[in-house]
Amino acid sequence: MRLSTANHEILVSNAIQYFRAYENTELQVSARQVALLFGINRQTFQNRLKDKTQAHFTHGGQNKLLSPAQEAAVLSYARKQAYAGWPCTQYMIASSITYIRRQQNEDAPPPSKTWVKNFMKSHSGAFKKYKWKPMDRKRKAAQDKDEVIQWFKGYDDVRREYSIKAQDIWNFDESGFRTACPSGVDVWIPIEIEQVSLYLKKQKLENILTLKLFFNSPENRKLNTIIETISAVGESIPPYIIIKGRRRMDNWFNDNLDSDIVIDTSDSGYTNNSIGLSFLKHFIESTQSSSSSPYKLLLFDGHDSHDTEEFKQLAKSHNIIILKFPPHLTHLMQPLDVGCFQTYKYWHKMAVHQAIRNLELNYNTASFLRDFPSFREKTFTEKTIVHAFQKAGMWPSDVQVVLKRMKTYSDPKEPLPPLITDNNVFSTPKTISHSLKAATV
Repeated sequence: MRLSTANHEILVSNAIQYFRAYENTELQVSARQVALLFGINRQTFQNRLKDKTQAHFTHGGQNKLLSPAQEAAVLSYARKQAYAGWPCTQYMIASSITYIRRQQNEDAPPPSKTWVKNFMKSHSGAFKKYKWKPMDRKRKAAQDKDEVIQWFKGYDDVRREYSIKAQDIWNFDESGFRTACPSGVDVWIPIEIEQVSLYLKKQKLENILTLKLFFNSPENRKLNTIIETISAVGESIPPYIIIKGRRRMDNWFNDNLDSDIVIDTSDSGYTNNSIGLSFLKHFIESTQSSSSSPYKLLLFDGHDSHDTEEFKQLAKSHNIIILKFPPHLTHLMQPLDVGCFQTYKYWHKMAVHQAIRNLELNYNTASFLRDFPSFREKTFTEKTIVHAFQKAGMWPSDVQVVLKRMKTYSDPKEPLPPLITDNNVFSTPKTISHSLKAATV
């Protein structure tokens, strides 16, 4: 991306100030390294250091919160995080800036979201934004009004026919989690990252094997599928966790895990017909369903593994009526999709970022299961579950809720976390204090 003359001159000026600040000290870095850090042409920078060319622009620039040295330290931190496999989100950039400023002024406020965005845009010659999203969710335009109305008619008829109460209306669905890969996150990576392997080989650095762009090890990217089940009165049963693999490992388990949680494995990390049947048995046991118990209504998305003849017969023999949502409309009608899974992914992301702050670079299955009870507890509160059923129009039953959302629906955006505060759940990244040692003098 080509920078404007003004922005380019600001970068060059800041780079010169940074270089001069540490020239002839033990912290001195080469002109080549500074040019790379600020994303400017090395020869142009060296010429300016030797006064061979004059500045083309000598005034203006964004409102400065940081000195050139501090600014360079933040960029250095972002670059190190990307090379280590943990690219910086906007939140991480804001946290590092706040940390720097509070070394000199304990009451310094965090930068605004707009300021952080503009800050990174001003360094577009060195960094680029990338959507870190393992899987894009494609939705078909099947939001048919008549189909929804007919489905609700059948839903209400079933509830009346079998006298099904709110406490017996359940929804289950599965959600995939990459062990250490938060989904749908904008991250900032060095603009040269696509050529990083070639660059490292040229420089003969020793840590080539640790730099695989900004993706983590296969263990960190392992898929876990979690089947959650919630009721219209705010209850949930213990989750059914599926981990990619062929056998369970002893080091996965910890004291934080509820003994009622089911942990299973599959070659793909996804559910299958066998696991689908096993899950239904787990539901039957958890809800004490039987041929003599009150009828239960189990809402689901129609996944093949939950739509087998064995699954249907086992449900029928325990007074469980299964009802599928219309295809491609679960994002509007399924309580777990509408009100829970987005929050679930958010708290998982927070857990991964906390591990980053603690320099836990190998966030594996054991780490995921260690943190799982905490981020699940924050998600599946009674209030959240009840609201999810209301927002989906499932309880109280209200087709108009869905029809209204169909008119204004757009893909949900992930809620932005608050910028750092004194009471924030994240502690200061230890790597920042090292990166910024000189910048906070």
